[in-house]
Amino acid sequence: FSSDDAYYLFAAATVPVPIGEIVPLPISMAINGHFGRQWIFDNLNFGASDYNEWMLGAALTIDPLGVSLGVTWTGTDIGRGTSLDHDGVAFTDCFGGLQICQDQLTFSVSKVF
Repeated sequence: FSSDDAYYLFAAATVPVPIGEIVPLPISMAINGHFGRQWIFDNLNFGASDYNEWMLGAALTIDPLGVSLGVTWTGTDIGRGTSLDHDGVAFTDCFGGLQICQDQLTFSVSKVF
């Protein structure tokens, strides 16, 4: 996009939940999340201002089966604020009006073989 240099910094954590001690079943659970910040030097060419992004999720694993059920909430603050282009004109577009910047709730099922 010829947006010049950009920097991305994030922090993430995963916290195991001792659900196996509460429920007498061979299951495990973890809560995870991250928060990141993207700095873009030429915002006008990129089509969005500097932005934050985040994810919060949980996964429940049925240990003997190797099956995990997960849910995550992800989002950004793109389009929620107003930025200024090189001429001082305000823009709040989300990558040309695409709806890829909206918060999303995702469910997943995975199996380890």
